[in-house]
Amino acid sequence: MDMVYQVDYNDLLWIGGVRPMGGIGSGRRRTANRGYLENAVVLDLRVLRQRGALRPYYITTGAMEATGATRKPFCWTCSLDLSDPAYGVLCVTVGHSGQPKTHRIHLIGVECRFGGWRYFAICPVTRARVLRLVYVDGRFMSPKAARLTYRTQGMDRLTRLNYARSKAEAQAFGRRGCPRPRGRNRERLEARYEVAEARFEREWVAGAERMLEKSPTTVRSRNFDRE
Repeated sequence: MDMVYQVDYNDLLWIGGVRPMGGIGSGRRRTANRGYLENAVVLDLRVLRQRGALRPYYITTGAMEATGATRKPFCWTCSLDLSDPAYGVLCVTVGHSGQPKTHRIHLIGVECRFGGWRYFAICPVTRARVLRLVYVDGRFMSPKAARLTYRTQGMDRLTRLNYARSKAEAQAFGRRGCPRPRGRNRERLEARYEVAEARFEREWVAGAERMLEKSPTTVRSRNFDRE
């Protein structure tokens, strides 16, 4: 009986010695990663800790708004059982497809040397300890399991510096939803913005000089000077 094998196109190119092109900014379809973490709905244990929800020996229930989502607001109901501080259960009720659905997330507590507990969530897919989970395709998982990356990982150096400059500007002057800083915090953020602006300008000037050196007009002018 004949055996039929299904080979991916990229694997076929790799076997034949051809390397598929697709660097940063080439427009190639994403295969290893499928989205940005900044656009995902994130359940962060650090935010729960800041709001006083991660309390050992307590059972906490309440509503919470998702963090990290740049789209419309996303809310859910959380029920956190830490009666046993070493092993906890976080039940999150999400309205999926018009009907509420409850997800059970197991937590593990690590006792600190100087008192207190530090909690980690167990990823339902990879069983790894993480501090935040993302809600993708109707379930919670770690960013690595969801194949999500940061936006800056798909940028070149100049675009990354421009992104850092615009982010520092928004934080220093209270733009794009950032609160307006005051006092010494404002001075610190303004100094950070000036440093980011200087780095971007230096990189832009260096890139422009490299492009001028490689341009045909510059090569032709150098030949005329030699003649």
